[in-house]
Amino acid sequence: MVVDAKQKLSDVPSHQTFKTLAGKELKNLEQLLHNFKEMDTKTFSHHVTEHKNDFSLWVRNVVKDVNLADQIDETKDQLEMERIVRNRVIQLKEALDKYEDSFKNDEEKIEEEEQEVAEKKTVKFVHQQKEEDEAEEVDSLKYFLNKHLVGVAVGGVIGLVLGFILGRL
Repeated sequence: MVVDAKQKLSDVPSHQTFKTLAGKELKNLEQLLHNFKEMDTKTFSHHVTEHKNDFSLWVRNVVKDVNLADQIDETKDQLEMERIVRNRVIQLKEALDKYEDSFKNDEEKIEEEEQEVAEKKTVKFVHQQKEEDEAEEVDSLKYFLNKHLVGVAVGGVIGLVLGFILGRL
């Protein structure tokens, strides 16, 4: 429905515009709606008779809105035709608005998910850094203990040996 609504509200190709008796060139349904508001009786009567309805044909064959074409084909009254087109334009715009709102909600959800992933990566990185820092501290402590304890142990052994030797003298 959304693609359909967008297509029906869009401008038609330049070679398929509707040219009124009064010289107005209509490119889309909104312009048709505004034209009904401004159109004189002579122009309307030229395009809508007992045997033809140029607006209905254009809407059906060019705009490709069969539903709207069927509705406006059933009336020969300009105000009624304007009301029908207005309601259809509103309906199509509401369909687009709902889609855009849904699309915005989806974008917001994606952004939230991306933010959560980024936060998780940050937490993981901080945790890894902490583990690396702790491992580095443990390595530093091992190095310190290895270097100094060996010295202390060697010094202790030398002290004991010297003490034993001096104690015997």
